[in-house]
Amino acid sequence: MKSKSLIMPLVTLTMMLTICPIRAQAGKISPAPDYRFITLAGGASSHGLSAYVSAAGSMKTGIFKIRYSRHEELNILGPDPSENVWDIGLMRGVSKKSRTACLSFSSGLALVGGVRRGEYLYSDGWFSSHYERDRFLTVGIPVETHFVYALSERFGLGFLLFANLNFEESFIGMAVSLELGRLK
Repeated sequence: MKSKSLIMPLVTLTMMLTICPIRAQAGKISPAPDYRFITLAGGASSHGLSAYVSAAGSMKTGIFKIRYSRHEELNILGPDPSENVWDIGLMRGVSKKSRTACLSFSSGLALVGGVRRGEYLYSDGWFSSHYERDRFLTVGIPVETHFVYALSERFGLGFLLFANLNFEESFIGMAVSLELGRLK
């Protein structure tokens, strides 16, 4: 249960870095975000369907991001339980921005968890096999490439390529995103 006690400090630190970033330059402190936005995305990954949400902020020195993603096996008639994997990551990276578009590459650390099917238990028929629920929790390295096209100052569309490398259930995927916030 020690991992649960680490979540709140990580979330608080990340929110401080992404929502109200500051920098010191020439002896004075001034707000310096180039852009701040929230990403809502859906797509596919090596574990099935993906849902993704993140908050990001940019400064002259790079991009800071906190992300949550969940990847669920598409399992309508299949075995129980459905396999899934999720991650909560704190990331830092580099970005290149033009007037209407932004391309970023970021990586960091993430808490990764999920459910796998364990030992076979029993079957209720053709499509109802039941297995033990094997839960896991580990640390991973999230990696992400994110392209954002700003349709207006506060609204944009994007495309994500993402992965998480860990010792339990690594994954890779892509998603289409909706961007809300200060984009220009």
